[in-house]
Amino acid sequence: MDKLKAVRGGHRSAVTRQIHKTHEKINEGEITRRDIHSAIENLERKHELLQKLDAEILDSLDAESVEQEILDADEFNQHIDINIRRYKECDLELRSSTPVIIGREES
Repeated sequence: MDKLKAVRGGHRSAVTRQIHKTHEKINEGEITRRDIHSAIENLERKHELLQKLDAEILDSLDAESVEQEILDADEFNQHIDINIRRYKECDLELRSSTPVIIGREES
């Protein structure tokens, strides 16, 4: 079980790093729709993987540890869900924004 928790911890760290990196790009205005789609797809894959790992860990725990494990897993899953929704909203904003074309005036 320690190995499963370590694997899950590694995936959670990767998710956290990706979320921070994506937020930086959004805040700096350097995000593209391709970046957003990639972040969403990666978070959705990681979310599925983490849910499987959580289930495996829960199956191997004693009754006393189950409640805290469920609370921790739910909190992290909610963190992923919130960010997926944020990125989908950001994608909608990027899609709806009209590109501004700046040209020089002819004299």
